[in-house]
Amino acid sequence: MSLTQGKPNQGEFLATDIPVLKSFYRGTKPPHSTQYANDLYERLKEVNQLAASLRDLRGRERAEFVTEHRNKLAQRRPLNQASRCLSELRKRRERILAEDIPPKAKQLKLDVIQKKINAVVAKASERSESAF
Repeated sequence: MSLTQGKPNQGEFLATDIPVLKSFYRGTKPPHSTQYANDLYERLKEVNQLAASLRDLRGRERAEFVTEHRNKLAQRRPLNQASRCLSELRKRRERILAEDIPPKAKQLKLDVIQKKINAVVAKASERSESAF
């Protein structure tokens, strides 16, 4: 617990925590947001919209819709699995943030989680790329 702010220790204070400086320097930390993450969530949103549209269709329209969007609809399960995995990793990150451990140890744990998040996002994005 930080005595000055009454908040839990958020990890080691780094140069990237300074707003102006962080836009120029990331340091050795893994990136928090990547283009893969943006792609993943855009694709997930599109696939879920297609699935919702599919539920409303019947008969010949449904068959034509499935034929037209088969590749994207096939990505629904893997994208949703990746999303659930990311949710679990983020929950683990929140538990680490709440731990009362030294800042350097906390930062190391957070970096490991962030690398796992980035790996899941990259893998899901690359696997689904051909369908979009």
